[in-house]
Amino acid sequence: MTNQPGRGHDGSLDYHHRMLSDSHRVTAYDLALRALVTPGATVLDAGAGTGVLAMLAARAGAGRVIAVESMDVANLAHALVTHNGLGDRVEVVREDLRALAPMAEVDLIVSDCIGRFLVDDQMMAAMQAAFTWLRPGGKVIPADITLVVAPVEVLHFGVVDGFTKPILGLDFAPAEHVAVHGIWAGALAPGSLLAAPQDFATWHLPGPAPAFDHDFSFTFSRSGRLRGIAGWFRATMAPGVVLETAPGVETHWHQVFMPLPATAVAAGDRLDVRLFLEPGGYEPLWARTGRIVTGAGEVAFDLRVSTTDLPPAARWRTAEGRAGESADVLNELGAAAWVDGQEGRASALFEDAAMALAPGEDVPGLWENIGIARHTVADWLGAIQPLLRALDGDLTSREQSLRLLVDACMRSSLQADGGRYLDLYQATFGPHPAGWAR
Repeated sequence: MTNQPGRGHDGSLDYHHRMLSDSHRVTAYDLALRALVTPGATVLDAGAGTGVLAMLAARAGAGRVIAVESMDVANLAHALVTHNGLGDRVEVVREDLRALAPMAEVDLIVSDCIGRFLVDDQMMAAMQAAFTWLRPGGKVIPADITLVVAPVEVLHFGVVDGFTKPILGLDFAPAEHVAVHGIWAGALAPGSLLAAPQDFATWHLPGPAPAFDHDFSFTFSRSGRLRGIAGWFRATMAPGVVLETAPGVETHWHQVFMPLPATAVAAGDRLDVRLFLEPGGYEPLWARTGRIVTGAGEVAFDLRVSTTDLPPAARWRTAEGRAGESADVLNELGAAAWVDGQEGRASALFEDAAMALAPGEDVPGLWENIGIARHTVADWLGAIQPLLRALDGDLTSREQSLRLLVDACMRSSLQADGGRYLDLYQATFGPHPAGWAR
Protein backbone atom coordinates (compact mmCIF):
# COMPACT_ATOMS: atom_id res chain seq x y z
CA MET A 1 0.00 0.00 0.00
CA THR A 2 1.12 3.53 -0.71
CA ASN A 3 0.64 6.39 1.68
CA GLN A 4 0.11 9.51 -0.39
CA PRO A 5 -3.14 11.21 0.59
CA GLY A 6 -5.18 13.07 -1.99
CA ARG A 7 -8.22 15.27 -1.71
CA GLY A 8 -11.33 13.19 -1.18
CA HIS A 9 -14.30 12.61 1.05
CA ASP A 10 -14.77 12.94 4.78
CA GLY A 11 -13.14 9.85 6.22
CA SER A 12 -15.14 9.69 9.44
CA LEU A 13 -16.56 6.30 10.30
CA ASP A 14 -20.12 7.56 10.73
CA TYR A 15 -20.05 8.89 7.13
CA HIS A 16 -19.14 5.45 5.83
CA HIS A 17 -21.57 3.76 8.20
CA ARG A 18 -24.45 5.79 6.73
CA MET A 19 -23.55 4.51 3.27
CA LEU A 20 -23.10 0.92 4.41
CA SER A 21 -26.44 1.04 6.23
CA ASP A 22 -28.28 2.27 3.15
CA SER A 23 -30.01 -0.93 2.00
CA HIS A 24 -31.12 0.62 -1.33
CA ARG A 25 -27.51 1.53 -2.17
CA VAL A 26 -25.82 -1.70 -1.08
CA THR A 27 -28.48 -3.95 -2.63
CA ALA A 28 -28.37 -2.16 -5.99
CA TYR A 29 -24.58 -2.38 -6.21
CA ASP A 30 -24.60 -6.03 -5.12
CA LEU A 31 -27.22 -6.95 -7.75
CA ALA A 32 -25.29 -5.09 -10.45
CA LEU A 33 -21.96 -6.72 -9.53
CA ARG A 34 -23.45 -10.19 -9.53
CA ALA A 35 -24.99 -9.47 -12.94
CA LEU A 36 -21.88 -8.01 -14.61
CA VAL A 37 -18.81 -9.60 -13.00
CA THR A 38 -17.61 -12.52 -15.10
CA PRO A 39 -15.49 -15.31 -13.61
CA GLY A 40 -11.88 -14.18 -13.27
CA ALA A 41 -12.64 -10.59 -14.37
CA THR A 42 -10.40 -7.68 -13.43
CA VAL A 43 -12.30 -4.90 -11.64
CA LEU A 44 -11.41 -1.36 -10.58
CA ASP A 45 -13.18 0.06 -7.54
CA ALA A 46 -12.80 3.82 -8.02
CA GLY A 47 -12.99 5.70 -4.71
CA ALA A 48 -13.26 2.52 -2.67
CA GLY A 49 -14.03 3.94 0.78
CA THR A 50 -14.27 0.96 3.14
CA GLY A 51 -13.81 -1.39 0.19
CA VAL A 52 -17.28 -2.89 0.36
CA LEU A 53 -17.82 -2.76 -3.41
CA ALA A 54 -14.39 -4.26 -4.04
CA MET A 55 -15.17 -7.12 -1.67
CA LEU A 56 -18.60 -7.70 -3.23
CA ALA A 57 -16.92 -7.81 -6.65
CA ALA A 58 -14.50 -10.46 -5.38
CA ARG A 59 -17.39 -12.43 -3.88
CA ALA A 60 -19.15 -12.21 -7.25
CA GLY A 61 -16.23 -14.00 -8.94
CA ALA A 62 -13.68 -11.35 -9.93
CA GLY A 63 -10.15 -12.68 -10.17
CA ARG A 64 -8.48 -9.36 -9.37
CA VAL A 65 -9.92 -6.19 -7.84
CA ILE A 66 -7.91 -2.99 -7.53
CA ALA A 67 -9.49 -0.73 -4.90
CA VAL A 68 -8.19 2.84 -5.19
CA GLU A 69 -8.90 5.26 -2.34
CA SER A 70 -7.07 8.51 -1.55
CA MET A 71 -8.16 9.07 2.04
CA ASP A 72 -7.26 7.54 5.43
CA VAL A 73 -10.16 5.10 5.17
CA ALA A 74 -7.95 3.14 2.74
CA ASN A 75 -6.16 1.73 5.80
CA LEU A 76 -9.47 0.47 7.17
CA ALA A 77 -10.38 -0.96 3.74
CA HIS A 78 -7.14 -2.94 3.73
CA ALA A 79 -7.89 -4.30 7.20
CA LEU A 80 -11.45 -5.25 6.20
CA VAL A 81 -10.28 -6.98 3.03
CA THR A 82 -7.75 -9.02 5.01
CA HIS A 83 -10.23 -9.75 7.79
CA ASN A 84 -12.72 -11.15 5.25
CA GLY A 85 -10.11 -13.41 3.67
CA LEU A 86 -10.10 -11.58 0.32
CA GLY A 87 -6.55 -10.25 0.36
CA ASP A 88 -5.51 -12.65 -2.40
CA ARG A 89 -7.95 -11.02 -4.85
CA VAL A 90 -8.41 -7.44 -3.60
CA GLU A 91 -5.52 -4.97 -3.62
CA VAL A 92 -6.08 -1.66 -1.81
CA VAL A 93 -4.09 1.23 -3.27
CA ARG A 94 -4.00 4.57 -1.46
CA GLU A 95 -3.64 7.05 -4.30
CA ASP A 96 -5.50 9.85 -6.04
CA LEU A 97 -6.92 8.28 -9.22
CA ARG A 98 -6.25 11.48 -11.10
CA ALA A 99 -2.51 11.05 -10.54
CA LEU A 100 -2.32 7.26 -10.82
CA ALA A 101 -1.28 5.58 -14.07
CA PRO A 102 -3.47 2.58 -14.99
CA MET A 103 -2.22 -0.54 -13.22
CA ALA A 104 -4.19 -2.94 -15.42
CA GLU A 105 -6.70 -3.09 -18.22
CA VAL A 106 -9.96 -3.74 -16.41
CA ASP A 107 -13.16 -5.43 -17.53
CA LEU A 108 -15.38 -3.48 -15.15
CA ILE A 109 -15.26 -0.25 -13.18
CA VAL A 110 -17.48 0.06 -10.12
CA SER A 111 -17.78 3.31 -8.21
CA ASP A 112 -20.10 5.09 -5.86
CA CYS A 113 -19.47 8.28 -7.80
CA ILE A 114 -22.94 9.69 -7.21
CA GLY A 115 -23.50 12.66 -4.96
CA ARG A 116 -26.90 13.76 -3.77
CA PHE A 117 -27.23 15.64 -7.07
CA LEU A 118 -24.28 13.92 -8.78
CA VAL A 119 -21.61 16.63 -8.94
CA ASP A 120 -21.45 17.23 -5.18
CA ASP A 121 -19.71 13.87 -4.94
CA GLN A 122 -16.59 15.51 -6.46
CA MET A 123 -15.85 12.28 -8.35
CA MET A 124 -16.33 13.28 -11.98
CA ALA A 125 -12.66 14.12 -12.64
CA ALA A 126 -11.56 10.93 -10.90
CA MET A 127 -14.00 8.91 -13.00
CA GLN A 128 -12.61 10.38 -16.22
CA ALA A 129 -9.20 9.13 -15.06
CA ALA A 130 -10.69 5.75 -14.19
CA PHE A 131 -12.11 5.36 -17.71
CA THR A 132 -8.56 5.16 -19.08
CA TRP A 133 -8.21 1.81 -17.27
CA LEU A 134 -11.20 0.27 -19.10
CA ARG A 135 -10.64 -2.23 -21.90
CA PRO A 136 -12.62 -1.70 -25.14
CA GLY A 137 -16.13 -2.95 -24.53
CA GLY A 138 -15.70 -2.88 -20.76
CA LYS A 139 -18.56 -1.86 -18.48
CA VAL A 140 -19.13 0.66 -15.72
CA ILE A 141 -21.38 0.52 -12.67
CA PRO A 142 -23.40 2.72 -12.78
CA ALA A 143 -24.00 2.73 -16.54
CA ASP A 144 -25.86 6.01 -16.57
CA ILE A 145 -27.02 8.63 -14.07
CA THR A 146 -29.96 10.92 -14.77
CA LEU A 147 -30.68 14.02 -12.70
CA VAL A 148 -34.37 14.72 -12.13
CA VAL A 149 -36.09 17.90 -10.92
CA ALA A 150 -39.59 18.96 -9.92
CA PRO A 151 -41.19 21.95 -8.15
CA VAL A 152 -42.26 21.16 -4.61
CA GLU A 153 -44.47 22.42 -1.84
CA VAL A 154 -42.67 22.47 1.52
CA LEU A 155 -44.66 23.64 4.52
CA HIS A 156 -41.52 24.20 6.60
CA PHE A 157 -37.89 23.73 5.60
CA GLY A 158 -35.82 24.57 8.65
CA VAL A 159 -32.71 26.27 7.30
CA VAL A 160 -34.79 28.40 4.91
CA ASP A 161 -38.03 29.08 6.77
CA GLY A 162 -36.36 29.22 10.17
CA PHE A 163 -35.12 32.74 9.48
CA THR A 164 -38.36 34.24 8.15
CA LYS A 165 -39.45 35.43 11.60
CA PRO A 166 -37.50 37.26 14.30
CA ILE A 167 -35.77 35.18 16.95
CA LEU A 168 -36.40 36.72 20.37
CA GLY A 169 -36.80 40.14 18.79
CA LEU A 170 -33.74 39.89 16.55
CA ASP A 171 -34.19 40.11 12.78
CA PHE A 172 -32.38 37.43 10.76
CA ALA A 173 -33.33 38.70 7.29
CA PRO A 174 -29.69 38.59 6.03
CA ALA A 175 -29.47 34.91 7.05
CA GLU A 176 -32.77 34.26 5.27
CA HIS A 177 -31.30 35.88 2.16
CA VAL A 178 -28.31 33.52 2.25
CA ALA A 179 -30.59 30.52 2.89
CA VAL A 180 -32.88 31.30 -0.06
CA HIS A 181 -29.91 31.63 -2.40
CA GLY A 182 -28.31 28.38 -1.21
CA ILE A 183 -28.81 24.68 -1.96
CA TRP A 184 -29.74 22.32 0.87
CA ALA A 185 -30.07 18.63 1.60
CA GLY A 186 -33.44 17.37 2.75
CA ALA A 187 -35.76 14.39 2.87
CA LEU A 188 -38.91 15.53 1.04
CA ALA A 189 -42.30 13.83 1.14
CA PRO A 190 -43.57 12.11 -2.04
CA GLY A 191 -46.73 14.21 -1.83
CA SER A 192 -44.76 17.44 -1.99
CA LEU A 193 -44.46 17.49 -5.80
CA LEU A 194 -46.52 20.20 -7.51
CA ALA A 195 -45.86 19.08 -11.10
CA ALA A 196 -44.58 16.05 -12.96
CA PRO A 197 -40.79 15.56 -12.66
CA GLN A 198 -38.56 16.27 -15.65
CA ASP A 199 -35.10 14.96 -16.53
CA PHE A 200 -32.35 17.56 -16.27
CA ALA A 201 -29.19 15.82 -17.53
CA THR A 202 -27.86 12.30 -18.08
CA TRP A 203 -24.29 11.11 -17.73
CA HIS A 204 -23.54 7.98 -19.76
CA LEU A 205 -20.54 6.15 -18.33
CA PRO A 206 -17.90 5.88 -19.67
CA GLY A 207 -18.23 9.19 -21.40
CA PRO A 208 -17.91 12.94 -20.96
CA ALA A 209 -20.03 14.79 -18.44
CA PRO A 210 -23.23 16.33 -19.78
CA ALA A 211 -23.98 20.04 -19.92
CA PHE A 212 -25.56 21.08 -16.62
CA ASP A 213 -27.69 23.87 -18.05
CA HIS A 214 -31.32 23.46 -19.04
CA ASP A 215 -34.54 25.45 -19.38
CA PHE A 216 -37.75 23.99 -17.97
CA SER A 217 -41.41 24.89 -18.04
CA PHE A 218 -43.53 23.19 -15.39
CA THR A 219 -47.33 23.42 -15.31
CA PHE A 220 -48.64 22.92 -11.78
CA SER A 221 -51.02 19.98 -11.41
CA ARG A 222 -52.57 21.21 -8.16
CA SER A 223 -52.78 24.15 -5.81
CA GLY A 224 -50.17 24.64 -3.11
CA ARG A 225 -47.39 26.81 -1.73
CA LEU A 226 -44.44 26.61 -4.09
CA ARG A 227 -41.25 26.77 -2.04
CA GLY A 228 -38.55 25.40 -4.29
CA ILE A 229 -37.22 22.78 -6.66
CA ALA A 230 -36.30 19.27 -5.57
CA GLY A 231 -33.48 17.41 -7.28
CA TRP A 232 -32.53 13.73 -7.18
CA PHE A 233 -31.00 11.04 -9.39
CA ARG A 234 -32.01 7.85 -11.17
CA ALA A 235 -29.09 5.52 -11.93
CA THR A 236 -29.08 2.41 -14.12
CA MET A 237 -26.64 0.07 -12.38
CA ALA A 238 -27.05 -2.93 -14.71
CA PRO A 239 -29.84 -4.16 -17.01
CA GLY A 240 -32.97 -4.23 -14.86
CA VAL A 241 -31.24 -2.73 -11.80
CA VAL A 242 -32.17 0.92 -11.09
CA LEU A 243 -31.26 3.00 -8.06
CA GLU A 244 -33.43 6.09 -7.54
CA THR A 245 -33.52 8.68 -4.76
CA ALA A 246 -36.89 10.34 -5.46
CA PRO A 247 -38.89 11.86 -2.59
CA GLY A 248 -40.29 9.04 -0.50
CA VAL A 249 -37.35 6.67 -1.12
CA GLU A 250 -35.37 6.46 2.11
CA THR A 251 -31.68 6.55 1.21
CA HIS A 252 -28.71 8.29 2.83
CA TRP A 253 -28.66 10.68 -0.15
CA HIS A 254 -32.19 12.09 0.34
CA GLN A 255 -32.69 14.98 -2.15
CA VAL A 256 -31.41 18.48 -2.79
CA PHE A 257 -33.72 21.42 -2.16
CA MET A 258 -33.26 24.63 -4.14
CA PRO A 259 -35.43 27.41 -2.68
CA LEU A 260 -37.59 29.71 -4.77
CA PRO A 261 -39.71 32.68 -3.67
CA ALA A 262 -42.58 31.30 -1.57
CA THR A 263 -45.61 31.65 -3.85
CA ALA A 264 -49.22 30.43 -3.73
CA VAL A 265 -49.93 28.60 -6.98
CA ALA A 266 -52.97 26.93 -8.51
CA ALA A 267 -53.44 24.12 -11.01
CA GLY A 268 -52.56 25.45 -14.46
CA ASP A 269 -50.12 28.09 -13.21
CA ARG A 270 -46.57 27.81 -14.56
CA LEU A 271 -42.95 27.84 -13.47
CA ASP A 272 -40.38 28.81 -16.11
CA VAL A 273 -36.87 28.21 -14.83
CA ARG A 274 -33.33 27.88 -16.07
CA LEU A 275 -31.20 25.65 -13.86
CA PHE A 276 -27.46 25.70 -14.38
CA LEU A 277 -24.16 24.97 -12.67
CA GLU A 278 -22.04 28.03 -12.02
CA PRO A 279 -18.25 27.65 -12.19
CA GLY A 280 -16.01 28.20 -9.21
CA GLY A 281 -15.71 26.82 -5.71
CA TYR A 282 -15.13 23.30 -4.43
CA GLU A 283 -18.83 22.79 -3.72
CA PRO A 284 -21.23 22.95 -6.71
CA LEU A 285 -23.07 26.24 -7.17
CA TRP A 286 -26.53 25.61 -8.62
CA ALA A 287 -28.19 28.78 -9.93
CA ARG A 288 -31.81 29.21 -11.00
CA THR A 289 -33.42 32.09 -12.80
CA GLY A 290 -36.90 32.50 -14.18
CA ARG A 291 -40.44 33.42 -13.27
CA ILE A 292 -43.53 32.03 -11.56
CA VAL A 293 -46.67 32.82 -13.57
CA THR A 294 -49.93 32.78 -11.59
CA GLY A 295 -53.37 34.29 -11.91
CA ALA A 296 -52.23 37.07 -9.58
CA GLY A 297 -49.26 38.01 -11.78
CA GLU A 298 -45.62 37.07 -12.22
CA VAL A 299 -42.84 36.61 -9.68
CA ALA A 300 -39.37 36.87 -11.22
CA PHE A 301 -36.31 35.42 -9.50
CA ASP A 302 -32.56 35.28 -10.01
CA LEU A 303 -31.02 33.07 -7.33
CA ARG A 304 -27.31 32.39 -7.31
CA VAL A 305 -25.15 31.31 -4.42
CA SER A 306 -23.99 34.54 -2.80
CA THR A 307 -23.32 35.77 0.72
CA THR A 308 -22.08 39.22 -0.23
CA ASP A 309 -25.18 40.91 -1.64
CA LEU A 310 -27.09 41.14 1.63
CA PRO A 311 -30.17 43.24 2.42
CA PRO A 312 -29.11 46.57 3.94
CA ALA A 313 -31.74 46.84 6.64
CA ALA A 314 -34.17 44.83 8.73
CA ARG A 315 -37.32 44.12 6.73
CA TRP A 316 -39.48 43.54 9.79
CA ARG A 317 -39.94 47.28 10.24
CA THR A 318 -43.27 47.83 8.56
CA ALA A 319 -44.24 50.56 6.13
CA GLU A 320 -47.12 51.68 8.33
CA GLY A 321 -45.13 54.15 10.40
CA ARG A 322 -44.99 51.94 13.48
CA ALA A 323 -41.21 51.80 13.70
CA GLY A 324 -41.16 54.85 16.00
CA GLU A 325 -43.68 53.42 18.47
CA SER A 326 -42.52 52.00 21.78
CA ALA A 327 -42.62 48.28 22.48
CA ASP A 328 -45.40 48.55 25.08
CA VAL A 329 -47.61 50.62 22.75
CA LEU A 330 -47.11 48.13 19.91
CA ASN A 331 -47.96 45.26 22.23
CA GLU A 332 -51.17 47.01 23.32
CA LEU A 333 -52.12 47.71 19.70
CA GLY A 334 -51.51 44.03 18.92
CA ALA A 335 -53.69 42.91 21.82
CA ALA A 336 -56.51 45.18 20.61
CA ALA A 337 -56.21 43.84 17.06
CA TRP A 338 -56.34 40.29 18.42
CA VAL A 339 -59.58 41.02 20.32
CA ASP A 340 -61.02 42.46 17.09
CA GLY A 341 -60.23 39.20 15.28
CA GLN A 342 -57.39 40.70 13.20
CA GLU A 343 -54.96 37.92 14.00
CA GLY A 344 -52.55 38.62 11.12
CA ARG A 345 -52.21 42.31 12.03
CA ALA A 346 -51.93 41.45 15.71
CA SER A 347 -49.12 38.98 15.06
CA ALA A 348 -47.18 41.57 13.03
CA LEU A 349 -47.62 44.14 15.84
CA PHE A 350 -46.35 41.70 18.47
CA GLU A 351 -43.29 40.91 16.33
CA ASP A 352 -42.68 44.66 15.84
CA ALA A 353 -42.94 45.18 19.59
CA ALA A 354 -40.20 42.63 20.23
CA MET A 355 -38.04 44.35 17.62
CA ALA A 356 -38.59 47.70 19.33
CA LEU A 357 -37.49 46.57 22.81
CA ALA A 358 -34.77 48.75 24.28
CA PRO A 359 -31.76 47.04 25.91
CA GLY A 360 -32.86 45.64 29.27
CA GLU A 361 -36.53 46.45 28.59
CA ASP A 362 -39.29 43.91 29.17
CA VAL A 363 -42.97 44.23 28.29
CA PRO A 364 -45.25 42.03 30.39
CA GLY A 365 -47.12 39.45 28.31
CA LEU A 366 -45.32 40.24 25.04
CA TRP A 367 -43.49 36.94 24.64
CA GLU A 368 -46.57 34.94 25.52
CA ASN A 369 -48.52 36.97 22.94
CA ILE A 370 -45.95 36.10 20.25
CA GLY A 371 -46.03 32.44 21.26
CA ILE A 372 -49.84 32.35 21.14
CA ALA A 373 -49.90 34.06 17.75
CA ARG A 374 -47.42 31.62 16.24
CA HIS A 375 -49.16 28.65 17.83
CA THR A 376 -52.49 29.79 16.38
CA VAL A 377 -51.16 29.56 12.82
CA ALA A 378 -49.58 26.13 13.51
CA ASP A 379 -46.02 27.48 13.56
CA TRP A 380 -45.18 24.97 16.26
CA LEU A 381 -41.41 25.27 16.10
CA GLY A 382 -41.59 29.05 15.93
CA ALA A 383 -43.78 29.15 19.05
CA ILE A 384 -41.32 27.32 21.30
CA GLN A 385 -38.71 30.08 21.78
CA PRO A 386 -41.10 32.91 22.71
CA LEU A 387 -43.02 30.59 25.04
CA LEU A 388 -39.81 29.62 26.82
CA ARG A 389 -38.93 33.33 27.02
CA ALA A 390 -42.35 34.01 28.53
CA LEU A 391 -41.65 31.40 31.23
CA ASP A 392 -38.18 32.96 31.73
CA GLY A 393 -36.58 30.01 33.49
CA ASP A 394 -39.56 29.27 35.75
CA LEU A 395 -41.44 26.67 33.71
CA THR A 396 -44.49 26.56 35.96
CA SER A 397 -44.91 30.33 36.32
CA ARG A 398 -47.54 30.72 33.54
CA GLU A 399 -50.09 27.98 32.98
CA GLN A 400 -51.01 29.09 29.46
CA SER A 401 -47.41 29.36 28.26
CA LEU A 402 -46.48 25.93 29.63
CA ARG A 403 -49.66 24.39 28.20
CA LEU A 404 -48.93 25.76 24.73
CA LEU A 405 -45.25 24.83 25.06
CA VAL A 406 -46.18 21.19 25.66
CA ASP A 407 -48.49 21.26 22.66
CA ALA A 408 -45.92 22.95 20.38
CA CYS A 409 -43.19 20.45 21.29
CA MET A 410 -45.43 17.43 20.81
CA ARG A 411 -46.68 18.68 17.44
CA SER A 412 -43.08 19.41 16.37
CA SER A 413 -42.13 15.78 17.15
CA LEU A 414 -39.88 16.97 20.00
CA GLN A 415 -41.19 14.13 22.12
CA ALA A 416 -38.48 14.11 24.77
CA ASP A 417 -38.81 17.85 25.52
CA GLY A 418 -42.58 17.67 25.25
CA GLY A 419 -42.66 14.78 27.69
CA ARG A 420 -40.55 16.63 30.27
CA TYR A 421 -42.70 19.74 30.01
CA LEU A 422 -45.84 17.58 30.18
CA ASP A 423 -44.66 16.02 33.44
CA LEU A 424 -44.21 19.50 34.92
CA TYR A 425 -47.60 20.62 33.63
CA GLN A 426 -49.44 17.61 35.04
CA ALA A 427 -47.67 17.85 38.39
CA THR A 428 -48.61 21.54 38.71
CA PHE A 429 -51.88 22.04 36.84
CA GLY A 430 -53.34 18.57 36.28
CA PRO A 431 -54.16 16.73 33.02
CA HIS A 432 -53.28 18.56 29.81
CA PRO A 433 -56.45 19.87 28.09
CA ALA A 434 -55.24 18.59 24.68
CA GLY A 435 -55.03 15.05 26.05
CA TRP A 436 -51.25 14.65 25.76
CA ALA A 437 -50.01 11.73 27.84
CA ARG A 438 -46.84 9.72 28.32
